[in-house]
Amino acid sequence: MRLTRSTRLRVAGHFGEFLQGRIGSTGPVALVSVPCPVLGVTLDVRAAPTGHVHDPQRLLPAGALAQIQRMLRRPLRGAVRLGASMVAGAGCGASTAALTALIRHMAPALPASQIMRLCWKIEGASDPLAHTYPDCHLWASRQGESLGVLPAPPPMRLIGGLWGAPEPTRPQDQHFADISDLLPAWRAACLRGDLAQVAALAAQSAARTTALRGPAADPTSGLACEVGALGYLRAHTGSARALVLPLSASRQQCDTIRDRLRAAGYGRVVEFTLGQRRGS
Repeated sequence: MRLTRSTRLRVAGHFGEFLQGRIGSTGPVALVSVPCPVLGVTLDVRAAPTGHVHDPQRLLPAGALAQIQRMLRRPLRGAVRLGASMVAGAGCGASTAALTALIRHMAPALPASQIMRLCWKIEGASDPLAHTYPDCHLWASRQGESLGVLPAPPPMRLIGGLWGAPEPTRPQDQHFADISDLLPAWRAACLRGDLAQVAALAAQSAARTTALRGPAADPTSGLACEVGALGYLRAHTGSARALVLPLSASRQQCDTIRDRLRAAGYGRVVEFTLGQRRGS
């Protein structure tokens, strides 16, 4: 990348996971991420005599810049400022998105798989945010690699917010339910474009995590039934929660859901859509 007077990069975050758990009772922790185009990290860079990073929200793990420079064998160029539209511990990928943005600035030709490997080496756990279609990977988050390409989920509308206390991801945490039985049904439902089944499977994964890890008072399942959503999903570590709706959901229904979420104590309510696409 040629450093002009000012440059901006943006890396979109995610909003929890469709699925997350162990692949078998002793297998790796894996997930299917929920891309979130309305949340992200921006990296602004200006020409400067020496490279430095201004990170007022503390998005980067401690020592990350030095590790990146050592692994890439190149210095930081320019005055970099990072900012995020999501908060840490929400399950929206703030730290991974920040690392991805910084690595892309410093090594713009690096393939997505290598970017994710560097993120994993720094964090110990990562989300597949460097990939064009994060939800097309069965992602081994504690290994920083894809376990296989998945069919894309069908188009949908998601309305959600943050409920409960922040819960930063701990790389050593392996306390997740087995989801290996959900994966064949997930593939089949995505191939059929069966949104109702996709939503139901996401709700099953979310319910297993809530039963195993809490919080017991999570109202998301009840709200989904109350407002007629197809299902719901959650950040399996984090406070992000979302209801799954068809794209055809009326504006009146969407507005009602947003109001109900706020009344129930969900913060930072967002609405976004995901569409059918191919690729990895």
